[in-house]
Amino acid sequence: MIAVITSTLIPSSDVYSFFSVEERWNQTIKTIKTLFESGFESVYLLDNSCKDFDRDALYQQFQERLIISHQKQYTFQNKGINEALLLLNHMYLLPKDRNLFKISGRYFLVDDFNTSTAELQLQNADFVGKGYNYKHKTGLVSTRGYFIKNTEVYENILVKAVEEMQVYGSKIHGLKSAVKSIQNIFTDTLGSPFQISMEQAFARVIKKDHTVSLLGRLGIAGYVAGSDHLELIEE
Repeated sequence: MIAVITSTLIPSSDVYSFFSVEERWNQTIKTIKTLFESGFESVYLLDNSCKDFDRDALYQQFQERLIISHQKQYTFQNKGINEALLLLNHMYLLPKDRNLFKISGRYFLVDDFNTSTAELQLQNADFVGKGYNYKHKTGLVSTRGYFIKNTEVYENILVKAVEEMQVYGSKIHGLKSAVKSIQNIFTDTLGSPFQISMEQAFARVIKKDHTVSLLGRLGIAGYVAGSDHLELIEE
């Protein structure tokens, strides 16, 4: 099994982060260390920082088992779209027909993380991860960390998730959205009235088109960068 990290070591100046660039760097190194310590044969670090960073410092520490790709890209307000595009643009880099674990940069594995259970479940499931009110129509799955059967499945989910994030606001989901849709007929507007999160879009896609196995706990932890105080998330 391989591991894929999506990171932004150096965010753009208009993106708030509770942590400094140095702190983000050290947190990402911890992410990489815990992945290798857990037995992943190779780790792919996919980064969309606004500036270049010192890859050699990471290569010297982790050598050929770490594959780094840095792609500067436009930062949309919807962070889920940013991550989905980063992943889609790197599907060519990932080996085919391999189980993979995706984790967001700066999060790290804890003692109860275990790939064996996920590998067994991926024999019959496309997605293994953690859900929140999953069966509800507005249910979510965590995108901080999850397991995927292979890149073909992954690409299919990501493409549909991007489309769903963009068009969800123009669909009718109840009385309010029905009224809004009627108003839009008579109003010349561009774009979607609003966009849903990656977590909700992912859940909607996999519920409709994929086999899913939900875990009670992922075995990851990390600090939320967008919070105005130190907030540890454990899943």
